[in-house]
Amino acid sequence: MPAKGIIIAADKNVDRARFGGKQVLSTNVSAGINEPEKLIQTILDGKAPVQEGATVTAAETAGEKDSAWHVMHQHLMNGVSHMLPFVIGGGILTAIAFLIDQPERSARRRTAPRFPRRPSLRPSAARPSA
Repeated sequence: MPAKGIIIAADKNVDRARFGGKQVLSTNVSAGINEPEKLIQTILDGKAPVQEGATVTAAETAGEKDSAWHVMHQHLMNGVSHMLPFVIGGGILTAIAFLIDQPERSARRRTAPRFPRRPSLRPSAARPSA
C-alpha cells in the first residue's frame, strides 16, 4: 500500500524531488515531536499540498554512480565502525591493567613517591666506569 503523504519534520532543507505526486507537509522538528497527530490528520484529510514533479523510482536512482571519493569514504567509515569496539576494549583492558599493577599506590597515594627509582637496563649505567 503506497503512502498517502509525507511529513518532513526537519530544520534543514530536504530535497523534495523524490516525493513528486504525493502530499508533502513540511514543518520544523518541534512540531513533529509535539503535534504528530495533527500532522498525520492533515495528511489523511488531504489538506497538505501535492508535490509537483515526476515520481522517481528506485531503479532510476540505482543507475547513478557515486564518485570514487564517496565510495572510499564509505569504506573508511565502515572500517572505523568495525574497529571501534576493539579500540574501546583495549582502552578498558589497559585501565584495568594499571589498576591491578599498582594496588598499593592508591592506598597511600600521598606518601608514595610518584616515580620510584628502578635499576636501569642499560649496561653503561649498571657498571660504573673506571
